[in-house]
Amino acid sequence: MKYLKTFEGWEMLVPKEEHYNGLTKEFIEDMFIDVSDDGYNISTFFDKRAITTVDKEDGKMVISAIPYIRCTFQKPSNTGLDIFDQQNRKKELKDYTKSSEFKEMIETTNDRLDDFGWYVSESKVSGYQLRIFIHRIEDIKYVV
Repeated sequence: MKYLKTFEGWEMLVPKEEHYNGLTKEFIEDMFIDVSDDGYNISTFFDKRAITTVDKEDGKMVISAIPYIRCTFQKPSNTGLDIFDQQNRKKELKDYTKSSEFKEMIETTNDRLDDFGWYVSESKVSGYQLRIFIHRIEDIKYVV
């Protein structure tokens, strides 16, 4: 226990509102208004992911956190979905992600996010949800 130390990451040094360079949930959700108009509910989450790196000078392992934004899109349902409905929604979302409309929306979103130093790193269909991940440009080497 004598080697146990506390860690101070960059988030302790920077005020909380500056972690995301002024991006807000409303701003993010406005960029995906086309998906919302198609009947999907949008949920936006601001989160952090822990990463480890090795300091080349000292040889010490450094633990830090990189911020990211996750947007989840899903159609509302009053009852639980059966397997057939889930497969239909999943197929519908996969077809949508291959469409030119979706690709154009992602390009436009990237152009707008670039002003803040962010970009859309990944979009994937998971279950009957579409998830879009947004990371900082400076963290591109940590995004897998």
